[in-house]
Amino acid sequence: MTANEFSLPDGFSLRPAEMADAMAVISVINTAGLKYTGSPEYDQETLLSHWQNPKLDLAYSTRVICAADGRIVAYADISDGIVPVQPYLFGRVHPDYENRGLGSALLDWGEQRARDVFTRLPEDVQVSLLTSTVDSNQAAQELMCSRGMTHTHDFWNMNVSFTAEPAPPDWPPGITVTTFAQHPDLTALAEAHDNAFQDHWGYVRQPLADRLTRWQDNIASDPTHDPTLWFLAMDEDTLAGYCLCRSRAYDDAEMGYVKILGVTRPYRQRGLGLALLQHSFRQLYQRGQ
Repeated sequence: MTANEFSLPDGFSLRPAEMADAMAVISVINTAGLKYTGSPEYDQETLLSHWQNPKLDLAYSTRVICAADGRIVAYADISDGIVPVQPYLFGRVHPDYENRGLGSALLDWGEQRARDVFTRLPEDVQVSLLTSTVDSNQAAQELMCSRGMTHTHDFWNMNVSFTAEPAPPDWPPGITVTTFAQHPDLTALAEAHDNAFQDHWGYVRQPLADRLTRWQDNIASDPTHDPTLWFLAMDEDTLAGYCLCRSRAYDDAEMGYVKILGVTRPYRQRGLGLALLQHSFRQLYQRGQ
């Protein structure tokens, strides 16, 4: 479909994003974030690592909307390389250009692009287009609902500040803690993650080879990856749980970030998740985060 087929207002144009657009796209995303949440969402490294992921084809899976003067005023991308039956649409419109139909045009493009996954799937497979917005952006919610989308889940970004070093955790009996730097078994981590999240909403079982490729791609494309901040809870040789952290949050270079916390089924209800979280807080605090 052409830009005109997406019902863009006069004077606006639609095209794929290019690497040179990174700062302009960051400005759109963060200006919207500041309006609706009071804080930016991305930094340049985060966006570039996303764009450089082998699973994302910029020309095929991203779009920017430009005003008549060439300024980028809206952005969207589709991620479907991990779970094709659940393509995820991310989009933002600069607050100065809201209520002009740009969000609707991006959603038009996203719906059309998401249909492409059917060419890679069996005929009887159901595909669900996923997207999200913040609860304070009522207009975006109304737009999504007008397209037949249903509000299914809420996700929270939470933070905590410490004025003193957090107390050490109380580990369950038999559990020792190490790091991915000391125990770099990516297969064990991928299997533990799959076990821990098989009860999560939207879970889709994938072949181990595909999961390993995803983990490898994510590590390679994350400039902040630090294996000493990937904490692993071991029961002898069994990976029972894990807490994968970053030295900086996506929107704040001075704040540490807990990215993924998981406990496998056999080790739940023992306080292991809390112990991993407390251990991570303590380690990040000791590093000045």
